[in-house]
Amino acid sequence: GTGLNFAPLLAATEPSGIVIGIDRSAEMLAVAQRRIDREGWSDRVRLIRADAAELRPEAVARAVTDLRGDGDGQADAVFATYSLSVITEREAAWRRARGCLRPGARACIVDMQPPHGVWRVLSPLARLACATGGADISARPWRMLDRDAVDPSSVRRAERKGGHIVAVAATLASGSP
Repeated sequence: GTGLNFAPLLAATEPSGIVIGIDRSAEMLAVAQRRIDREGWSDRVRLIRADAAELRPEAVARAVTDLRGDGDGQADAVFATYSLSVITEREAAWRRARGCLRPGARACIVDMQPPHGVWRVLSPLARLACATGGADISARPWRMLDRDAVDPSSVRRAERKGGHIVAVAATLASGSP
């Protein structure tokens, strides 16, 4: 995307954490690059233009090694925000992302579902917004994370806006399925 998550991700991984941003859209990456340049993050952030379902682990390994200067090129975590619900081949994208991770890596998926409870009244608007953006509001991509977690006790879940926004984090069983 446009790099809106870079600041909090970099702050959470201070002092030496790095971020690799991946998007298939040159326009989105151009916005992200301007953000990187403006904030002076070029020593901690790299961008890769790729379709997530076709992501090559070697590209991520190069970016990780370039920023860290050493190591095995494997990432410590993956963070997918409002992305897996717009990817038709989300299982392939998830598999590719996991293939870039070291064993025991952390993962977080933030995405949407129809609101429930008193918020249910907003369901038509939520569905329209998702459809306009090309998202499948019924995708529930965090289920892949639930499935691939090292154990159920490692899974943390939060919902907001009547369950419309869902964030699930967990430790993964292994780097690749």
